[in-house]
Amino acid sequence: MRTTQAPKADTRGPYAPESEPILFLSICPACKHERVQQYNRNAINRLLYNGHPVEGYCIRCDVYWRISAGERAELAAELID
Repeated sequence: MRTTQAPKADTRGPYAPESEPILFLSICPACKHERVQQYNRNAINRLLYNGHPVEGYCIRCDVYWRISAGERAELAAELID
């Protein structure tokens, strides 16, 4: 899984670091294409820490899915760094 982060937000502006957008790729189970997913840092940390599912969405297929355990582990590891 490859993750990317949006540029660092100015803490004086409307986006504090805890609401920084986190982008990652997940493969749509319907069309098998990688799709960019976006969560804010607080939301993704809360989902991962509390063991809740993290969902992906494909706009082309209009399909939601739970990201795989491997994708979830990679995402958690990337956020720790």
